[in-house]
Amino acid sequence: LGWKPIGNNSHSFTGAYNGQGHTIDGLYINRPDESGLGLFGYTEEAVIANLGLINADITGYASTAILAGRSLEGTVITNCYATGIVTGLYQVTAGLVGLLDQESSVIDGYTDVVVNGWEMVGGLVALSHSDCVISNCNTTGSVNGHNTVGGLVGTMHSGTIIDSFSSANITATGNSTGGFAGRIDQYCSVINCYSTGNVSGTNSIGGFAGYLWAVGIENSLFDKCYSTGLVIGEQYVGGFIGYSESNTMSNCFSSGSVTGDQFVGGLIGYGNYTTIINCHSKGNVEGNNYTGGFVGRQYYSHLNDSFSSGNVSGDQYVG
Repeated sequence: LGWKPIGNNSHSFTGAYNGQGHTIDGLYINRPDESGLGLFGYTEEAVIANLGLINADITGYASTAILAGRSLEGTVITNCYATGIVTGLYQVTAGLVGLLDQESSVIDGYTDVVVNGWEMVGGLVALSHSDCVISNCNTTGSVNGHNTVGGLVGTMHSGTIIDSFSSANITATGNSTGGFAGRIDQYCSVINCYSTGNVSGTNSIGGFAGYLWAVGIENSLFDKCYSTGLVIGEQYVGGFIGYSESNTMSNCFSSGSVTGDQFVGGLIGYGNYTTIINCHSKGNVEGNNYTGGFVGRQYYSHLNDSFSSGNVSGDQYVG
């Protein structure tokens, strides 16, 4: 079974842990029927700082990561990093933190990992929820799963990510997959971030983010972000964003080539109620139906001071 995590769902870790720059080598956990796994299982109002975990090998069911399975209630994680392999049999699997929730934060963190999960899978954080902050973080390696798979974050639901990037390659067998984030929902801000890894999946696949959704509430904002990796998918495939619903993006670009079947675009595959300002795409685009150098198809959207320069090929509704 290996290491028994510090803190569980009955008694979370609530203190302060300062690693003072030390590393833990070879952390091993093999608990495929358990959830909330990592060096720390559950944390609340905790501070974890200045710690490295290298050559970790972690296997769990859900909420599985190297540093912490579930970090809640304003937990602060700063100057921590992880390398190794993480395997989650169900959902919420990541390199550093599985679930980041309730105004918690990760600052100055990085991972070099192979992450294998099913749903909500991320190189750094699997699920960031309820006004959390991720700042100055980066990931490399590979992230693999079925749905909502992202190089830095699998799923983000309200909160802020700034000054962060991912160079991890992303492979998914399902939907909502991106080089930086798989899915981003509801009044999020993502500023000065980028991704360079290649991305492959099925539906809602993007070089930066796969699926953006904010219907009926405050739009999410993406500013000064870009992606450069190759993107391959089937439907709703974009060099930057696969599917966008009610979002605003400014000063963003994509440069990787894009290949898909339907709703395929150099920047966005499919956009609805989306505002695009001063953005561009450079990659070549290849699709069948609804294929565009900039956007595959858009409804009720606003486009200002933007352009595309790549070659475009398709069969029907091509622009």
